[in-house]
Amino acid sequence: MTSLGASSGGFGLPFPLSVMEAKPFALDRLALEFRWGHYGFRVLRCHLTRFPPGYVVEFHKHSEFEFHFIPAGKGTVIMGDESHALRPGMFYLTGPNVMHCQIADDREPMYELCLHIDIVPLQEEPVSPSGDKGDRSGAAADGAGSTDHPLSAARPEASAAVSAHAADEGGSAAGNVESRWGRDWEIREAEECVRLLSSLPLVPAEDRYHAMHCFAAAYRAWEDNQPGFFTTYRDAVIQILLRAVRAYMPAQSAPPAPRRDMHRHRFELAVQYIEDNCTGPITLESVAEKLGIGPRQLQRIMKTCGSLTFREHVETVRLNRICEQLKTSRDPVDVIASRNGYGNSSYFYTVFKKTFGMTPTQYREQARI
Repeated sequence: MTSLGASSGGFGLPFPLSVMEAKPFALDRLALEFRWGHYGFRVLRCHLTRFPPGYVVEFHKHSEFEFHFIPAGKGTVIMGDESHALRPGMFYLTGPNVMHCQIADDREPMYELCLHIDIVPLQEEPVSPSGDKGDRSGAAADGAGSTDHPLSAARPEASAAVSAHAADEGGSAAGNVESRWGRDWEIREAEECVRLLSSLPLVPAEDRYHAMHCFAAAYRAWEDNQPGFFTTYRDAVIQILLRAVRAYMPAQSAPPAPRRDMHRHRFELAVQYIEDNCTGPITLESVAEKLGIGPRQLQRIMKTCGSLTFREHVETVRLNRICEQLKTSRDPVDVIASRNGYGNSSYFYTVFKKTFGMTPTQYREQARI
């Protein structure tokens, strides 16, 4: 193998890969290790090289996966007992311990984008019942029995409904965290990718999904010293793996894309809209219109996903805000009620006393004791 540099003269290397000719081995100097699903990935080499006309790389093997992409030139690869012609736009994979030999065409050089990557199964980290990695028993215990939520005593079902959305966000259960933030999909996709890589045939394929462009993306991020370079580099490597696998698959055999639970999604959108707009007029009809569904459908979604009716949820959010302000503000009760969506003072006092068993003034006095 020879370095590119000035000696290559830019022999037929297509854009955007031609940008790598200046420093074709730049990415080799970087140490990249990352976790994807239940596997560790260690990039050993990632570079562009050029074989002069007639150059022969004798039979050899590696202990890691090696991806070979041909952006320009022609040649031959021999894997095992089989010989295969190579042309621009093709690639092949030599898995661990696969003997192979590369031969450049007699009349023109052959370019190769090469990725050596070691893939190691990892032990899953233990997850505590709170969803945290490792031991945080002290911190978890401190908040485990907290009942500071304003509605926790007066309306426990309301408290549970309001905090359900926050619990999902914060990850009160390990399984919910894994699922909600896409961890389960990541694990499955990494598992499937590694499984398929280990079973791909020892024959070249067309780079149908332009995995070669990922080399250029990583190189440009390094060359421009972009923020988040290592994330770009990692994502480029993952895309090379995925696109290589897809190139061998019939189009219809790809796994289905993840589908959203639309009831849950609309419930979360409704909750967010209520929280953002509860200080003004807000109706079941107006929120339903924002979500593109009918009022009855929204009412069913609120009850199914959150256990409260739409009106109960609005009241709960408003009362929570008012309780916090009663404890922290010296503003008159009517002023606090008005800026949180209660234009009718009489109705507000009725709702507050029915919920908490005391007037707002009594609540404020008790909270300050």
